[in-house]
Amino acid sequence: MTIREIRRALNEFRDNQRLGIVHTRNRLMASIFVTGFFTYALLCTAVLLVTPANLLYRAAKRQERQVRLGSRTRQVETVSHEEGRSLEFLPCVSMAQDT
Repeated sequence: MTIREIRRALNEFRDNQRLGIVHTRNRLMASIFVTGFFTYALLCTAVLLVTPANLLYRAAKRQERQVRLGSRTRQVETVSHEEGRSLEFLPCVSMAQDT
């Protein structure tokens, strides 16, 4: 065996090892993406099944109204429902400085 053959064999070995690491990384990233997507989908499904539709609609309308009016209050607002459930949220606050 010559030094050239040994060097070639070592380079092939290193390349194969790196290729294996890249494939493993790609599979891990795909698994993380799929797991995150299904977790998000299940969370959204659970929220939508538990929260009444009219409560979500009223909260969205109130949020839209506050954004339109430019409200800068930082207090937590509560949208109530007849069954005792409530949805709390902070209004959107502009980052602009008051002068």
